Amino acid sequence: MGSSPSSVPISFYGDVSLSNNDGEILSSVGKETLVDIARDAIELLDISVSIIEKDGSYALLTVSSPWCRLLDDHSRKMCGNISNTEAMNCGKWTCHELRQTAAKRCMESASVIESLCPAGTEYFAIPIRAEAEVIGAMIVGVGNFLSDPREIMKTAELYGIDYSELMEISQKYHPHRQSTLEMVKRRLFLSARMIGIIVENKRAKKEIKHQQLEQQLIANRHEMNLLGQFISGVAHEVRNPLNGILAITEALNAELGEDEEYEVYINHIRDQVSRLSDLMRDILNFGKPIEKSNLKPVSVANVVIDALQTWRASSIYGGRRVVFNKKIESYDGIVNADRNKLQQVFINLLENACNHSGENSEVTISLQEGPLIKISDEGCGIKEENLHKLFKPFFTTRKGGTGLGLGIVKQIVQNHGGDVKLYNNPSQPGCTAEISLPEYKILDQTACA
Repeated sequence: MGSSPSSVPISFYGDVSLSNNDGEILSSVGKETLVDIARDAIELLDISVSIIEKDGSYALLTVSSPWCRLLDDHSRKMCGNISNTEAMNCGKWTCHELRQTAAKRCMESASVIESLCPAGTEYFAIPIRAEAEVIGAMIVGVGNFLSDPREIMKTAELYGIDYSELMEISQKYHPHRQSTLEMVKRRLFLSARMIGIIVENKRAKKEIKHQQLEQQLIANRHEMNLLGQFISGVAHEVRNPLNGILAITEALNAELGEDEEYEVYINHIRDQVSRLSDLMRDILNFGKPIEKSNLKPVSVANVVIDALQTWRASSIYGGRRVVFNKKIESYDGIVNADRNKLQQVFINLLENACNHSGENSEVTISLQEGPLIKISDEGCGIKEENLHKLFKPFFTTRKGGTGLGLGIVKQIVQNHGGDVKLYNNPSQPGCTAEISLPEYKILDQTACA
């Protein structure tokens, strides 16, 4: 072990495993380990080794013998000046087609497959299993090359290669002993099993991590439910005396309202009671979970429009200029949501945007596929040191703010399986709130509110 992938011969067309984006074998085992596992076949036979994923993508491909390399390079050149991905689908890359055919037969039958290529090389394909499931195949060139001049001539014509060049390689080739071939074949079973074991271990680790996350999520939900019950009880207990204070204040106003000496005190009491009432309202909303029975397919576009109308009628900023843009006119963004909770998200963010921007500035709401909703303002933006604190409960930079508005937004969005982030606009003043929600696929969109 310890050899690096860079010591493996790479053909002129490069490393085909680079187009393998999410193959389980390559992601679980890694290129370097795959090379080490295949080292026996690479060094003892010096022909070709390929490890192919279930979806047909390469986890590893090395073509080391001069014979196979010449044929492979020429058959790749027949595809023209196109990408490897396009070449693998054009049907002209003969050597690739042979490897894929052997791998497919091997995986479909879940058994060893031996096949012969037109150039005389024998392919030995063995399935790679993980938990009794075939997840790929290992294909190794194990046979000897052509020596008959007539067969070499046919091969040269088939691949468009100079006959003398191919004949020279054939004459220099020393056939492998049968005992060496058999030993390598036996070791290939161990190599395939080793790959399978590594994949199984990676799966097991993922499953353990998933279970741990599930347990943590359950614990967090339980904690939040207890916290919600506690907060709700406290908020109700506080609101009752607040209502009493407000009633007494109104009685005092009726008695003393015309006396300027007392008017300032009465107004101050009203303002503080109102502020505490707002705080209690936000605390109640913060601790309140979403009822599953309230989740229904809704159009994000419609919810935004309704939230905008509600906000205009109730906010002191209702007269501000707000523009709603749909990036794709026909796209409404269907989500499974509590409509009222989602409205609250947009109302809170609109209120926040207007509170931090000038009277003559504009707020823009945009909806694009995802669905992704962005609410952008032209205000002063967010100080760098405050960016990581924005969603923390009770953090606020606004005078008279409760510091729960953005926390409520985050909680609602996350309870819907989405995410929310706030960042400064890159090329203009102000900041943007970006909300992503999981799309709900339905056949009849007319059923959405």
